[in-house]
Amino acid sequence: MRQADLEVSTQTERLAEGIAESVLSGEFPPGLRLDEHMLAERYGVSRTPVREALRQLASTGLIEVKPRRGATVANATSAQLETLFAAMAEIEAVLMGHPEILECAVIGVPDAKWGETVKAVVVRRSGTALSETTLIEWSRDKLAGFKRPRSVDFVEALPRNASGKILKRTLREPYWANYERRVN
Repeated sequence: MRQADLEVSTQTERLAEGIAESVLSGEFPPGLRLDEHMLAERYGVSRTPVREALRQLASTGLIEVKPRRGATVANATSAQLETLFAAMAEIEAVLMGHPEILECAVIGVPDAKWGETVKAVVVRRSGTALSETTLIEWSRDKLAGFKRPRSVDFVEALPRNASGKILKRTLREPYWANYERRVN
């Protein structure tokens, strides 16, 4: 590797680290379009290392690069979050329709292929023997494929706060314990 190539590679890595810090700190908010010209000016470099840094960050999932649209910060926008919460409520409502379920909560858990998948955490009615495969199969004709739980955990009770709200963060914690970010 030539000395000039090594310098560009090191510059690209430093630039990628700087952009990643700005994204993770919230300085670059979700949905922000990352303009190559703006980034080159901000960091005092040409656009070539900026393009390379954006490609590196896209491979990590921190940003998205789309043809003809450029790079944007990949964190969910408020509209996407509203859609997600509505979908979770829909999934929970459908699952509550099963006669053997007393209560349930739906959470997102890490998945190597998709980033995150749907997991149902269910409290069975006493005296029932509902299984994971039975519940997933039961939901097949009631939910779209991407909304169907990929796995189910059965618990005695769902964690709640003093006012009775289900603590989904507590449910998610064991699955996300080995991850720095709580979204994959």
